Amino acid sequence: MTEDLLSARVLKRSLAWNALGTLLPLVVAVLAVPLLITGLGTDRFGLLTIVWALVGYASLFDLGLGRALTMLAAERLGRGQDGELHPLLWTALGWLLGLGLLAALLLWGLARPLVSVLGTPPGLVDEAVLAFRILALGLPLVFVTSALTGLLMALQRFDILTVVRLPLSLATTLGPLLTLLISPSLVWISLLMLAARLLAVVAFAWRLGRLGGGIGRGLMRPARPRAEQSRLLLGQGGWMTVTNVVGPLMTYLDRFLVGSLLGTAAVAWYVTPYEVLGKLNLVPGILLGVLFPALATAYARDAGRALGLYADAAAVLRHALFPVCLAVVLFAEELLAAWINAGFAEQAAPVARWLAVGVWVNVLAHTPFTFVQGAGRADLLAKAHLAELLPYLGLLAWWTQAYGIAGTAAAWTARVLVDTVVMNLMARHVHRSLSRQVRLELLWLAAGLLALAAAAAVQPPAGRALVLLAATAAAAWVLWPFARRLLHRGVVA
Repeated sequence: MTEDLLSARVLKRSLAWNALGTLLPLVVAVLAVPLLITGLGTDRFGLLTIVWALVGYASLFDLGLGRALTMLAAERLGRGQDGELHPLLWTALGWLLGLGLLAALLLWGLARPLVSVLGTPPGLVDEAVLAFRILALGLPLVFVTSALTGLLMALQRFDILTVVRLPLSLATTLGPLLTLLISPSLVWISLLMLAARLLAVVAFAWRLGRLGGGIGRGLMRPARPRAEQSRLLLGQGGWMTVTNVVGPLMTYLDRFLVGSLLGTAAVAWYVTPYEVLGKLNLVPGILLGVLFPALATAYARDAGRALGLYADAAAVLRHALFPVCLAVVLFAEELLAAWINAGFAEQAAPVARWLAVGVWVNVLAHTPFTFVQGAGRADLLAKAHLAELLPYLGLLAWWTQAYGIAGTAAAWTARVLVDTVVMNLMARHVHRSLSRQVRLELLWLAAGLLALAAAAAVQPPAGRALVLLAATAAAAWVLWPFARRLLHRGVVA
């Protein structure tokens, strides 16, 4: 069973399913956002992005139990201890249901103060409060989902994850367009998202209970949480919680700050390029979402194999995304004007350029982050994020007030640069044999930043196009050997 989970065949199958479930919603979102801005208006669309952020961020208050369940279940599978999956799952479910109910009560009570802090126009206040409270009702479902998907990830069943997640993701993006046929109200959007989340939980539970090979037999039979399993999950998940809360807090706080300082229209100008460029992080998510349970399984047996996988994954991500981010730096205003309109592009283009730089820099942090977490050192990640939080918040407020939304984006990019350096140094601390790889990553980081800065100075459109073409060809030439080796080797020989 373990050999199957670590094979190249399973790796390629998991990557294919994960890519489908991740990229198709991205394509749909790109097509849907201009229609949503037109149908909802900039203020209401700005609030919708907050709703999306709350849904995405809520599950990160799960004490790290979803991610901890993935790691612990993967380790048990690596040791052939399949019988421990049932108590692990139900202990995690018990904790997560309780945490979800607590989060729902908290958001329900804070809905009106939150709407006020966001600078919501008076005519939208009651609508936004009701929408947030409907959203609160779905938080227990969000928390429970993290346990079900965590176990499916450990089992490398990304086919099931995609089959269920894909309709949920499409409902989140396309649902608001459908509700426009009834009303532009955020209340209808929240109700649709609640219904989609409920159906997803039922589907995940049903598919888990029907897994073949004897693993799924009895998995969904209710059981009481166990003290021993609680200690394991909370011990590993405690530090993950700090990372899961502080990391996304630094990611999402900018839009709340923009709303409170500059208004909800500025949120739309800032968040629209942010959401699209942020989707590029789905590419590392596709690869490393598959490799996290694989690394945890392999690291428990042979750390040397995990190190080879680390180097190949880092190289693939580094070179695959550089041309895309370079294209945004070179043609941000033209792309936004073609996508939405020229007036919107004028406001959002400086944001897009800064964020494109930050997204590429952040790519170089994903692999060391996943490796350190897979090696069981979530404590190091948590301490780093805690140390970054207050300086970043100060810089974010300062540059937002001084330079507007472009300053917000620049502050985010500066924070990501520091985080990337720290993550790489941590990976070297966890495993000294990574020293050469980390030096290489930091050299690529410096070279990439210099190349992006030089490209931004190119003015003629023909010159910019030539720069992009040359960079794309070079990246593809360097990328191909790493990608081929990664896909054909897998994690086991």
